[in-house]
Amino acid sequence: MSLTSTAGGDGIAEPAPRRPPLYRSLFFQLLVAIVAGILVGWLAPGFGANLKPVADTFINLIKMCIAPSSSSPS
Repeated sequence: MSLTSTAGGDGIAEPAPRRPPLYRSLFFQLLVAIVAGILVGWLAPGFGANLKPVADTFINLIKMCIAPSSSSPS
C-alpha cells in the first residue's frame, strides 16, 4: 500500500486512492462482449441466429439515442 502526503504539509499520510475494479471498465466489458459474441457464433451458430431479434432491438435503441443528438438546426 503506497502512501501520499497531504497538501497541507502537516506530516499526516493518507492512503492512495484505489482504482475501480477491472470489471467496471467499459473497455473491459466491451472486450468480454465481443469475445462472447465470437464464441457464440463459432460454437452455436443456430443459437446466435435465434438472437437476431435481440440484436436488432439493441441496434434500434442505439439509433434512437444517437439520432436526436445528430440533428442540429440550420
